[in-house]
Amino acid sequence: MTDDVEKQESELENLGRLVDRYGQSRSLGLLIPLAIIVVNTILLIGSIELAMWKPQAWWARNAFWPVGAWVVGSVWLAFKLVAKYEFSFYHKDGKIKLQREKIPLWAWAVFLITCMGAAILSAEQIMPNRQALTLALASCGVFILYIGKRQKETPLCIVLGSLVLLEAIVIAAGLPMPFADRGWLYSFFLPVELSIVGVGLITMVVVHIYNRMILRKIKEMRPFGEQQANKSDT
Repeated sequence: MTDDVEKQESELENLGRLVDRYGQSRSLGLLIPLAIIVVNTILLIGSIELAMWKPQAWWARNAFWPVGAWVVGSVWLAFKLVAKYEFSFYHKDGKIKLQREKIPLWAWAVFLITCMGAAILSAEQIMPNRQALTLALASCGVFILYIGKRQKETPLCIVLGSLVLLEAIVIAAGLPMPFADRGWLYSFFLPVELSIVGVGLITMVVVHIYNRMILRKIKEMRPFGEQQANKSDT
């Protein structure tokens, strides 16, 4: 009897750990900020290219400001959309509410100062683009890993942060930069955005596969396994 109780407690603990891992690895919500990054990149580059094409045109002289306002406002919009819809991709799997710790203001401040500082130093030609790119991506990677630690070692943050840091290392080591001879928008801004989108898509796929594997393990455990057996018998 005691052995059965201990076995059930062990199974429940294992089930709880699997449920936590499943809840922390739902990655399809990453599509929301990645889509916004792509739209912002197209709008910003498009508005500047139009302004350079016909600089005297009214729409060219005034297009940048509404686009810039949208880019800034879309950061707030991305957080709102992720908070509301990130788990809607998994509504058939059931709802799981995770306990999340708030990111302290000092962490946000350090991230913004280092990341925006690299962008400003690059734009003002004070720091070479390669060093600025390395600093910006390293700042993003460390910040993402810190978020993962605050939110129970989230697999999504671990994979994404590690890939971003790997990109920073590869760039620092001398990865060829195809737009190095063009302006700041193409030599710094575009590589950062493309890097984030690229590793984000890879992360989403990898972590989603891991999520499905965890869900399969959960369904195979009791009482889920017993329920499936009963269904097949009937």
